[in-house]
Amino acid sequence: MASGENVDLSATRPAEYLREGLLSPEGKPREGLNGLHSLGMAHRLKREGTKPETVAELLASLVKASGRFIPKDPRNVDLSEGARQEVAAAWSATGPTGTGVLGELRAAVLPCVSDTATLGAMLLHVERIHRQLLLVSVTPPAAP
Repeated sequence: MASGENVDLSATRPAEYLREGLLSPEGKPREGLNGLHSLGMAHRLKREGTKPETVAELLASLVKASGRFIPKDPRNVDLSEGARQEVAAAWSATGPTGTGVLGELRAAVLPCVSDTATLGAMLLHVERIHRQLLLVSVTPPAAP
C-alpha cells in the first residue's frame, strides 16, 4: 500500500470533516491502525466504486463478531486465537478480502488485532472510514 498517498482535500468538504471529528484540529486526516489514514481509505474506496452500504455491512458484521470480546471496563485483554479467527471470518464474509482497498486494509489491520484494545481501535477505524465515505466527493464542488 502506498502510505504516502496524497489526498486532495479540495475535492472534499473540510468544514464537515472537522465538525464530524474526522480531521484533526490542524486539518490533517486522523490515522487509524497501522498508520493508515481513514480519509485516504475513503477516497480510494469511492474511486473504486465501493458503496457506503458495503462498509456499513462490514462494520456491523465486525461489531457483531467482536461485541462479546470487548470488556465493558477499560481492561485490555488478549484475544484467543478463536476470537481472532471469528473477527477475520466476519471481515471475509462481508466484502472483498484479496484485492482493492478493503483487501489491503484487512491485510494491514487484522494481523495487528491481538487484544481488545486494538480490536476496538480497528472498529473505530472502520467506522471513521464509513463516515468519511458518506462525505467524500471525488470531484471538486461547483464554485459558488
